[in-house]
Amino acid sequence: MTTTLLVALLLSQSHQADQISRPAGWGDRAEVQKAEPKPVQLRELKWEVYWAAVGGIRPDATITGGGASFLGVSREIFSFLRAELSVGLGAYNAAPVDILTMIRLGARLEWPGLERWHPFISVAFAHQHESGWEHIKMDPIPAIVGLSEHHVNHRSGVETGLGVAYDLRGRKGLPIGGRIGVKASVTHLLGTGSPRYVELTTLVGLIF
Repeated sequence: MTTTLLVALLLSQSHQADQISRPAGWGDRAEVQKAEPKPVQLRELKWEVYWAAVGGIRPDATITGGGASFLGVSREIFSFLRAELSVGLGAYNAAPVDILTMIRLGARLEWPGLERWHPFISVAFAHQHESGWEHIKMDPIPAIVGLSEHHVNHRSGVETGLGVAYDLRGRKGLPIGGRIGVKASVTHLLGTGSPRYVELTTLVGLIF
């Protein structure tokens, strides 16, 4: 009888000690809560790649119109300064048609401190390869890149512009967003040919 009581007492103490040592919720499935992704601030996205559509006129002498398509990349250096490079291919009405390879290397001066809106002034070195359509047909690739032995008019100058861009938020947590913009510009070129191009540009791109 004494032995039975002793065994029961030991079992009771062991059960109590086991209950104390177990944490609350022992045996229950823990609920893992996924941490909400930290929202990415648009001002943290420094790089931009974009496609641009351009339409314009050459207002000097005989007025001619045309357009171009550009691919470009830019990088924020400071909150107010963005370096930019773009390359485009265009055509302007002439006799018969001028085909243009257009290179722009410069910077945008942006109004700092705004979250999504980016009013800017742009200044760029401008270089163009200009060829008549008949010369493009003779030697298309070398003419476009400016290495053709046929007539290619190399011209350089300065492009100045005024525009505004607007940032679009991407998906939550992803370090990417969108950007749209518009710019009015005037390009002054040296050499033979029309000295000025007056153009309106629309831009669509990604920032990351």
